[in-house]
Amino acid sequence: MLRCLGAVALFSVVVPALVARQNSSSVGRWRNFTDMKSVAAIDVRADAAWAATTGGAFAYMFPSSGFQKYTNSEGLSSNELSAVSIDQAGRIWLGSTDGSISLYENGWRLIMDIALSNRLQKSIRKFVQRGDSMFVASDFGVSVYVISKITRHKHGIAALHELPNRFLKPIAQSDVHD
Repeated sequence: MLRCLGAVALFSVVVPALVARQNSSSVGRWRNFTDMKSVAAIDVRADAAWAATTGGAFAYMFPSSGFQKYTNSEGLSSNELSAVSIDQAGRIWLGSTDGSISLYENGWRLIMDIALSNRLQKSIRKFVQRGDSMFVASDFGVSVYVISKITRHKHGIAALHELPNRFLKPIAQSDVHD
């Protein structure tokens, strides 16, 4: 009985002490621990290799030989990623299976035009940049974003100024998914 009381007393002292030692900046901050073994796409530049996985994204930084992990806790639109590209300006484009795009340039921006379409299958398959245009291949066609027209709004949602409505019209349509 004394052993049991001693263990309870020790537990009631040690656990609060450990909790109190936590860094105050981590309190209230969400973290995801996801499996990133299944890599869907990779893009490599001089300073880093970026991978889109089924559990988020990671970057291997060549100069420091270190890894950086990104999930929806760090600002991605989704953890289920299917495409990645690093554009000529060094921005990171991550496409997801739900059609959302996460764009990194001094913080994450979300591009939801394809995700909000009424299509059932809308996974982002590939990014190809030509000049100021980013071609986005999805399950239902190819959409073109004019990179210089994407602007940041107060909630971090990117939008296109030149479009009359919220949804992109694909420039190529596939008969397979209609």
